[in-house]
Amino acid sequence: MRPEIVQCGLDHFQEHYAPFQIPEQQVSAILANLFSQKNAVCIKYGEGKGVFKPFDKAALPRNEDDAYRPLKQIVDTVAKAASVVLGDFASTRELNYYLRCCTRTEVDSDISGSEHLVHGAFEKRCLCDSPPETQRKKESSVGWHTVSDHPSSGNIEIRNIAAVCEFNLELEGRPEKIDILDNQENVVSANVQIMNEDPRRMFTYGLTVEGYEMTLWYFCRSHSVMAGKIHLNSPDDFRRLVTIFVSFMFATPEEMGYDPTITAHRAADETQYTYKIPGDNADREGFKDRFFRTVASIDDHSSSNITGRMTRVWKVREMQSAEDDALPVGDDTVHYVLKDVWRDSAAPTEREIQNQIFTDIVKFLSNTSLSDSNLAKLLPLQEKHGHLLKSNAFKRYFMTIIADYKGRETRAYVNDDSSHKYATKRQYRVVYKELCKDVGKLDKLGDVMDVLEEVLIPLQLMHCAGWVHRDISSGNILAYEVGPGGNRRSRWQAKLSDLEYAKRFYPRGEDKDGESKDPKTGTPYFMPHEILTSQYLSAPVPKSSSEDSKEKEKEELKEYQAQRGNGMATVQTQESTVVHNPQHDVESLWWLKLWILTFCVNHPESREWAGLVFRNSLNPSKKRRGAFTSNIDRLLSDKLRPDLVEPFAFSMGRFGGRLREEYIRREQADEVLDLNAYGKVYEIADEFFTDIKESSAWREVPLLKGRKDEPVNAKKRSRPTSNLPDPSCPSASRKRSRGPSKAFDAVLKPSKRAKACIDSCHASHRAT
Repeated sequence: MRPEIVQCGLDHFQEHYAPFQIPEQQVSAILANLFSQKNAVCIKYGEGKGVFKPFDKAALPRNEDDAYRPLKQIVDTVAKAASVVLGDFASTRELNYYLRCCTRTEVDSDISGSEHLVHGAFEKRCLCDSPPETQRKKESSVGWHTVSDHPSSGNIEIRNIAAVCEFNLELEGRPEKIDILDNQENVVSANVQIMNEDPRRMFTYGLTVEGYEMTLWYFCRSHSVMAGKIHLNSPDDFRRLVTIFVSFMFATPEEMGYDPTITAHRAADETQYTYKIPGDNADREGFKDRFFRTVASIDDHSSSNITGRMTRVWKVREMQSAEDDALPVGDDTVHYVLKDVWRDSAAPTEREIQNQIFTDIVKFLSNTSLSDSNLAKLLPLQEKHGHLLKSNAFKRYFMTIIADYKGRETRAYVNDDSSHKYATKRQYRVVYKELCKDVGKLDKLGDVMDVLEEVLIPLQLMHCAGWVHRDISSGNILAYEVGPGGNRRSRWQAKLSDLEYAKRFYPRGEDKDGESKDPKTGTPYFMPHEILTSQYLSAPVPKSSSEDSKEKEKEELKEYQAQRGNGMATVQTQESTVVHNPQHDVESLWWLKLWILTFCVNHPESREWAGLVFRNSLNPSKKRRGAFTSNIDRLLSDKLRPDLVEPFAFSMGRFGGRLREEYIRREQADEVLDLNAYGKVYEIADEFFTDIKESSAWREVPLLKGRKDEPVNAKKRSRPTSNLPDPSCPSASRKRSRGPSKAFDAVLKPSKRAKACIDSCHASHRAT
């Protein structure tokens, strides 16, 4: 596992990660101004060398407040010296940030449960004395207000923190490593919170000081860097120290990591954001800028990592501009969905993937010579869905993208150390027309099953077109309310969303193992058994495809229910490389149904069992393995809510059993990479829905409301976490950890306090 925080030299940090570069002649002018001041705060030790007086001593005060409070005066003096330097610097740069020393001051946060205390911060400069027009201009570039540089200003507003500072004295009797780790844990943890809470932050900075030694930190979505040490009491480090202070104070908001395309607004007691979708984007040439203001958060789960995707999903309204008093565009009751995510820079966008899938679907449905091709066995599916080609009717089963934007990239990781490679990430925003519900959040079981049956249509179309989704989950199968009408039984239209991980099945020209080189992709709750275990099923099982065997199975289950017998036959597995295939997507539907039937209904016994099966972990438990590799119908007849035993115990058992048979048959016939070999999978899925329709009383069974049960996606996006007991994933808690994620794998041995947070992220990091 790679560490997510790497070390680099100070020169390298200043060249590649500092907010901006200051010309050497201007640095020299600032130093000369400092040395020439009456009652100077520094002592000159040579040309360009010096020490600030509070640190020109053998020992620091034993109280942290006394030791580091002078930094405030030092930084203010440096700011004044830089402000009077003539030339390009003074004419093009403004003082935007100041240092606030505030030992053990709590950070104000919109997220409940946050308990961060910081020792200091570079904050947005107070504009209390500025002309109103200047103040409005400044505020619009960073946020809705600024913080006063007064002791009475109280807590620090997290969105005004440009860089966190942590101070720690090296006290006698306390190991030096404890001081260092404590500071490092705190600065990482504080920056995790900043990046979680403020969607404007593209990257952040930090400073830690232990005794006389200062370390610089840079955090972004692709990697994080620490650089040190700057010695506060060394004349040789004086120039570098002043340069860092100046670069932090005179940087623009964008240079300090604030995204210029997002504007924050304070509305009542909540924060809203306006996202700008630029009209000069290459993919939207000729279009005007569009602005979407957040109304509510749909999915904004906190991550314990800084690196990663950090997906946010918002309910938004289109506005005429990003101004506070901007008017809506058109009907102000019309809402959209905006997804904000960081993706690998080289990855295609969701719109690009969707367009290619649509092209391939049209090509499949319009192929008049399919019967003579190598896809002849898919002809029944072409005939079944051919009518959807008219007016591109198949698109109604997918989300409608009305705008998207490829934004900024993270800085490339540049280092001579070839052992660490980090792909750059890019912002991506996509706006959908339809405001939908996750299928797992519908009110009644009947509605859920209707949507899950209908979503087989876009899945079949994708598969026939040669694509696999690879992330079927409760959050990616959506229900769009259209109301009953015509021949529709349900008021919900199924939509298959989140195509960003969709991939061509066995792309032509690739080696057979090419697909298996991907990391595990998807949500662990619903991840297919073979993908989660990295093993193909390989042992033969009794066939059960005939009507005779179907009736025999029913009789055996009835006999078991009467006798409450015991015993389950388990299929053995054999380790191998696994290619994600069309059946894996269908199997994920099976897991989703099992989760709905056992955990999302009011039945303690089934919910307790579900807690042992569905876990946010890439290491499946014995119960999880057995749920698919065993004949589960008898177990479900014991565990399910009584009014669901008929018809679901038998139907779910048979569905799972026939999926196992198909896996093994295909693998033994060496047809895993043959798209033709997957047609029967949809017959199996259709049979499940035919079986459960033999009765209808279950349709009105209500699903539990107010559940915090949405699973966390370990590969990519983090969703609201589950109430299920999950000791394998401590990070499922909403409460912030004080420690870093896994920042110190290659830096220092973590303390016990950091260890819990480090361990909690292992599963997520393996998949990221």
